[in-house]
Amino acid sequence: MKNLHGQLYKFFILTFFALQIVNFSPAQAYETAILHYPDRDWKAVSYERKDEEQEIIAKFVPIYDDPENWNEMLIFHSYKWAKQANEGADSFIETIVGYERDKFGKIETKKLKSETDDAIMQWCAYKSTKTDPAQCALVRVVKGHETVVAINYITRNINSFEYSKKALWLPVLANATIYYSYWRWNRMMNKALCVEL
Repeated sequence: MKNLHGQLYKFFILTFFALQIVNFSPAQAYETAILHYPDRDWKAVSYERKDEEQEIIAKFVPIYDDPENWNEMLIFHSYKWAKQANEGADSFIETIVGYERDKFGKIETKKLKSETDDAIMQWCAYKSTKTDPAQCALVRVVKGHETVVAINYITRNINSFEYSKKALWLPVLANATIYYSYWRWNRMMNKALCVEL
């Protein structure tokens, strides 16, 4: 053997690159929720990844709102387990609103869109509980490529909910998109509110 060290070096380099290619699999894909907010900037107040439940929760409030005593909130909730269970958006939105019904007791609901891949519902709780004030919300559930995503707009200003729903938030939620990419750096970076899921 002429150059044993050179041959071993080539072997290790080729093995290293072969392992890198094998480790790059489609399972490392990324989804981003893109929402074009209507009239103000929002700040993140929490981003929680629950690996054991395969969920991600991201919460935002307007820049002027106090995170502890907010008036409006956007919540992005990604459920990987629901996609794996092949849960439809129209039935899954009922589950989400059911959690609110359990919390508040009585709520009024109205379905605005009900399809297998995309559903929108509004709910209002007109009576406060010991822990939560009265509030109304618009919820959109959409099936992404790898997850089921719920986008919630919640307001504690229930008197102006009907106006803000029609004028601002229903079009905003209806036009929100789930962007899917195998490359983390391939993101939509414009004036939209982008949330990695």
